[in-house]
Amino acid sequence: MYVAFGSFEFGDNTLYNITSIDGLDSLPEVTIGLAPKPRRHGSWLGGKLTRKRVITVELDVLGDPADDYLTTRPSRAIKNAMALSDSEIPLVFDLGFGESPVMAYASVQLLDMPHVRGYHKQRPVRVEFLCTDTNLYSAAPRVQQVSAPVPAVGNDYGFDYGGDYANGTGVTGTFTANNDGNTRAHVVYELRGPLNTPAISLTDKGGQRVTTFNLNLTASDRLVIDTKNNSVHLNGTDRFGSATGALVSRLSLEPGATEVGLLGVSSSPASAYLNASWRDASN
Repeated sequence: MYVAFGSFEFGDNTLYNITSIDGLDSLPEVTIGLAPKPRRHGSWLGGKLTRKRVITVELDVLGDPADDYLTTRPSRAIKNAMALSDSEIPLVFDLGFGESPVMAYASVQLLDMPHVRGYHKQRPVRVEFLCTDTNLYSAAPRVQQVSAPVPAVGNDYGFDYGGDYANGTGVTGTFTANNDGNTRAHVVYELRGPLNTPAISLTDKGGQRVTTFNLNLTASDRLVIDTKNNSVHLNGTDRFGSATGALVSRLSLEPGATEVGLLGVSSSPASAYLNASWRDASN
């Protein structure tokens, strides 16, 4: 059993022996929107939303073999590592027994280090981690990349019809994205040009939805769409207003398999691409 909070590690092969973990597999705290039914018993259900997740880790600080088996140094180290902060950082759990490692974003809200009899040789500690993002994520991210679609090749019939007649559908820029969790997974998309009026299509069990961005990307442009932060940045500058119908949250991945497609016209399809990274998400 192994836990890492940022760069601080405790569990197997450390001086911090984990005795229990609570709140990791539990349903987070839920708020329920209820509206009383007029002139009737009961209420209308307005929706259930998670508020926060609290994960409690209990452990024993063991004596340091390099310091006469005293708990002085490891106690000081965990106290420094669990300092209060307004920032949330990765909290990774690798429980073993065939379970895949999972990750949360957390900050410390409680550290209890009592002085009990014999604490100088073995000291009990309890840490409470607060996760305002209540989801649990796969520790390893998934990454997929696809080039822009290649236009269909036309046939020359020997007559001038004002254009060629295509005899094929061309190659579409798609890949299958899997989210093995039970709730929506946030995605960071990166688009590189040259690509005119790029669009991202998602096709899952709920149907197809397409989000189009009303801009033209050159070969040096980089468009980043972050569905967790609901943001669109072009070369590092916020361009949310330039996105045509860009409901960024629509680009999150539902549980299961989703076909992700890149649409748009490119003068160099092999150079233009869509890169997507995400983690399986569960609540």
